[in-house]
Amino acid sequence: MIILFSVNLGWLPASGIGGIQYYILPALAGSSNAVSAQARQARSAMLEVIRSDYITTARSKGVSERNVIYRHALPNAIMPMITIAGTRFGHMLGGTLIMETIFGIPGVGSYIISAVNSRDYPVVQGGVIFLAIAFGFTMLLVDLLYAFIDPRIKAQYASQRQRGKRNA
Repeated sequence: MIILFSVNLGWLPASGIGGIQYYILPALAGSSNAVSAQARQARSAMLEVIRSDYITTARSKGVSERNVIYRHALPNAIMPMITIAGTRFGHMLGGTLIMETIFGIPGVGSYIISAVNSRDYPVVQGGVIFLAIAFGFTMLLVDLLYAFIDPRIKAQYASQRQRGKRNA
């Protein structure tokens, strides 16, 4: 991407930090794999849900195609997409180490790489712990989104809360 967009075409800067144009190439390079995987997952999840019996039933009842997609198919197909998005975010966190080094962006990734090169083990350990905590919070957010989107999960937590009040 650097050779094409920076060297040959001269559209974007190859490295450094400055305005928004300096972040276009790193953002595209870091997210292209995740976006393509997310698109494949979304397509396969929607195709699987569209073939379900309740979608056929909703269409036979005369529900508009828009409502079939947005009210019946999408809520059921979005769960695996949220899971993939959360794990892909973790992969992108790991990829920032390389992206920041390649594109000359000062950040946690380039700081960890320079610490590895200078054998500064406490900094490497702290950076890895920081990235692990960030990934842990991302997965917590994914679980909270599950409870927000899926009414069955909400009902499960509500029934556990009711049991806890009765036992207390």
